[in-house]
Amino acid sequence: MNIKARARRVLRAIAPRAEPADTAQRELGDAARNRRDWKAAATHYTEYLRRAPRDFGIRVQVGHALKEGGLLAEADDAYARALKLRPRDADLLINFGHLKKMRRQFAAAAELYGQAAEVEGGGHGLAELGAHELAPHLTVAHRKLRDRLTKTALSYRLSGLRLLAHSGITWLGGDRFSLTSGDPWVELKLETEVHGPMGLLTLQIEPDDVSWRPDGRLYLDYADGYRDDLSLALPESADGSVVVPLVKAHALRSLRWDPDGKDNIIRFRGASYVESPDLDHALTGLRGRFSSDAVPDRGLVAIRRTLLREDLSAHESVGVSAR
Repeated sequence: MNIKARARRVLRAIAPRAEPADTAQRELGDAARNRRDWKAAATHYTEYLRRAPRDFGIRVQVGHALKEGGLLAEADDAYARALKLRPRDADLLINFGHLKKMRRQFAAAAELYGQAAEVEGGGHGLAELGAHELAPHLTVAHRKLRDRLTKTALSYRLSGLRLLAHSGITWLGGDRFSLTSGDPWVELKLETEVHGPMGLLTLQIEPDDVSWRPDGRLYLDYADGYRDDLSLALPESADGSVVVPLVKAHALRSLRWDPDGKDNIIRFRGASYVESPDLDHALTGLRGRFSSDAVPDRGLVAIRRTLLREDLSAHESVGVSAR
């Protein structure tokens, strides 16, 4: 045996052995937590951490127990200790943000939610940044982060359309978006130059809560701005796919979708615009998207007659779309 190997054996023999963590205290903490005895849970978990100070999960549990037990300052300290072990843990950042909000430390809450949103690329941290009580405490960086992630998520779901702006809508991850103001809206523009007489706009929207149906209005800007008399109510849809014919689309400067509802969550699967190359193709496509009851033959005849007019006004164009 060489000298180095002999030295390692001697060092192992004389080194103090680490005592195993007292898992009994952790198990007692789990039992107390399950019966909602928060004080006992925090006490047992803290005792366990004396032997296992780097157990991240239990450090978080101490914070949870103290928070549930109403010891908010102590919970704050426990979460801060856990965060030193894993400073980019999104769940902890969000829970710590909730605690800061409970303590009315809104600027600190916003900072933690912003860090969680950065880690997750959206998610609940981003949604929390849209809370009304945090609005006065958001930094420029927070607002830019929220808008950037939401813009990317909305743009990804568009076909034949380009996102111009949005307000009061925040991406939650996946296809879920939160409506975080009394007047949410999404402004869009047709992506390519339009030549045909009509095209079909399709919005794929579903509620996150089945007790509420997303609908709202569609505003059409024919160079006159967004006006109530140049808007139409979006029809309800059983399958979440709302189809609106857009008439005189070549003169359409932009359009704005205003979803109804406040503080609701929607599933926005996408929006698309498909142009029809000629009038007959457009009417055939319209009939194919709706039942004959919704668009009877006499209705198609009237629409065709209207679309053949070159002096079709903006009001008349909206009227055809609303049929």
